Amino acid sequence: MELLGRIIFVLPLAMMGMGHFFMYKSMLPYAESKKLPMANISVLVSGGVLVLGLLGFIFNFQTKIAGWLVVAFLLGAAFFMHAFWKEEDFNMKNIEMSQFMKNMALAGATIAMIYAF
Repeated sequence: MELLGRIIFVLPLAMMGMGHFFMYKSMLPYAESKKLPMANISVLVSGGVLVLGLLGFIFNFQTKIAGWLVVAFLLGAAFFMHAFWKEEDFNMKNIEMSQFMKNMALAGATIAMIYAF
């Protein structure tokens, strides 16, 4: 069951990470709109950090380091990309708040998993 739980946890995050590579052209304008430094490189690096961390979880390799990579990605994305408090449009504020809360919940779950291994 532990393996099943890890797989269920990793799959949506893996899709997010792989999206940084397969949907790069559509993610780049969003990153630029958020004034992400060196957005063209940051999109790829952040996707790589997430995928590397998730591979550690899947293969049970250096899980503490892997977990902290995932946490770093999630918290960075929450605060830099989904800063809902900066939005003026009501709909965008709600969308960004949902994304922010999702990332915070996943970061908390990841920290719990770090100490469960």
